[in-house]
Amino acid sequence: MAVGGSFVVNDPNLILQAAIDGVGIAHLPGMMVAAAISEGKLVRLLGGWALRMSGVFLYFEPPASVFGSVGRTIQERYASISDRLCGQN
Repeated sequence: MAVGGSFVVNDPNLILQAAIDGVGIAHLPGMMVAAAISEGKLVRLLGGWALRMSGVFLYFEPPASVFGSVGRTIQERYASISDRLCGQN
């Protein structure tokens, strides 16, 4: 594959669409690409080498003083990220 430049983006939905459009290879969670693979829009590369993961995880160890509105903000951000990764936004 000849590469003529770079494409950098941090939106998983845009990464998915770019891969479908043939811009390049995407590394995304299986739950995001399952429909595109089953529809023949994408193909899995190196499937035997993929890490086995059963979800999307966020690890956060808040200091003892973090609670209340900050804790709710973290939960809201996590829910937003999870929704976007699952295509529910």
